[in-house]
Amino acid sequence: MGRPTFAEFKRKALTDPSVKEEYEALSSAYKLRKKLIALRQQAGLTQEKIANALHTQKSNISCLENASSTRSPKLSTIEQYASAVGYEVEINFVPKKTYNKKNTVDPKTWHLLCGKFVTIHLSPARHGRVSRECRDE
Repeated sequence: MGRPTFAEFKRKALTDPSVKEEYEALSSAYKLRKKLIALRQQAGLTQEKIANALHTQKSNISCLENASSTRSPKLSTIEQYASAVGYEVEINFVPKKTYNKKNTVDPKTWHLLCGKFVTIHLSPARHGRVSRECRDE
């Protein structure tokens, strides 16, 4: 029997509630960093070119895009980055999902949810400007 694949390891690890909670807490930051990298690459830009546009050092861009980074970027930094690659930032607040034992949303408690989390969407910039837009959906 060989080593488990990453998918097998992840599936097993996520059965532990504390691991799953931490994984979900880090998920948004990881997705944001992946999206930043993808947008920069789609724009055909290097980290150095983004750094020049933001008047900073390449090492700061590298840190911003690093999924292992423990530093959280400021919203203004994300907006500047998005603008440099031709996008603007939209922020949506989405209700947290609670799960019953069958791992499905419990309709009795769905409407009682008060916890929220923020998702940041990067969309093509309109008129070369960056704007903040918050919606309660």
